Amino acid sequence: MTFTPNIPQSGQSLGQTQAAILNNFENYFNTMGVNHVPPNGAGGYPQGKHTFAEFVSQAQSPATASSEVSTYCRTISAVPELCIQKAGQLANAADVQMTRLDTGALAANNGYSFLPGGLIIQWGQNLGATNNLSQNYAIPFTSVVYSLVVSGGVTSGTQPTINFNPVALGAGSLTSFIWKIANGPCSATWIAIGK
Repeated sequence: MTFTPNIPQSGQSLGQTQAAILNNFENYFNTMGVNHVPPNGAGGYPQGKHTFAEFVSQAQSPATASSEVSTYCRTISAVPELCIQKAGQLANAADVQMTRLDTGALAANNGYSFLPGGLIIQWGQNLGATNNLSQNYAIPFTSVVYSLVVSGGVTSGTQPTINFNPVALGAGSLTSFIWKIANGPCSATWIAIGK
């Protein structure tokens, strides 16, 4: 069904353009029915409201006016991701990535989640942590580890001193860290934030 713009033209009668006008209205009705409550308000919902939104992946971030923000889709590392753009930005400004659909999240004892803006938070536990034991992250960080916090203990006896090899920070190791434990083994937990 083809939309016919600029009808009726000057000098055309309604009889000459009725089929094209009806076609345009049908085209409008069908277009508005995609991801929207159709103009007839089907299902008792207000007409024109979104039922859900689909975004075509953009080649670059859009420009935004000083009083606007933008929600859009961009392909990042070969995966379409949901992004937002701050107000007053030129086209192709840095994306604010809101999703990480390639890895998602894992809510488990050793898990991870993605935070808007590109941060990744990971956590885990090791019930038999020993000195110089390598601890893998649930997923690799892509560029940097900003912070790593470790803790733990034993139910009785001398409490261990727990630390990690500092090469785990920055871009030193994006996949794992090394436990540094005196008076181990012990039960230990960790949490890391990075990109």
